[in-house]
Amino acid sequence: MKTDPHPETSPMPAVTPPDSTLQVLLERESPRHKLPGQVDGLMIGTLHHIDEAGHAQVQPDNVKEGPFPALSMVPLKQEDVGTARFVLGFQDGNPRKPVILGRVWVPPADAPIVPEASEASTESPSRRIVLQADEELELRCGEAVILLQADGRIQLRGRYITSHAEAGQRIRGGSVQIN
Repeated sequence: MKTDPHPETSPMPAVTPPDSTLQVLLERESPRHKLPGQVDGLMIGTLHHIDEAGHAQVQPDNVKEGPFPALSMVPLKQEDVGTARFVLGFQDGNPRKPVILGRVWVPPADAPIVPEASEASTESPSRRIVLQADEELELRCGEAVILLQADGRIQLRGRYITSHAEAGQRIRGGSVQIN
């Protein structure tokens, strides 16, 4: 380690040797902080305890004080104590009045990523392709849309809709409205 032989005339700050008592204490100091007077956002914390009546206590991360009694917006289980992480809000910004807003979800490492919308395509010609959806299936190209709904409704939307038939063309329904 380099130290300046003339500390009073040099702009370099003095460096504390690594074996000093101060350095040892700083390295041992926990990363937890003093409880803030007001909390303006959310914190993450751990469920510390659930008593027989179902009342919870949580320990906000990186806070020395605690645990604190907490209200909960989500059901809590005894197996979550000490392991599950929760998002905490605070009544009127008071850090001593946490509210458990929800559980922090961590997907398992081997869980596949499932997209919200699915796409289907085929490389080779096929006699039949089946696309299935639970509530709605929508085919879209530019301004043209074909919408199939689970209740049996079919909507065709577009600027122009043209229908051609080489043989007969039927329009059948309980009632047929034209214009």
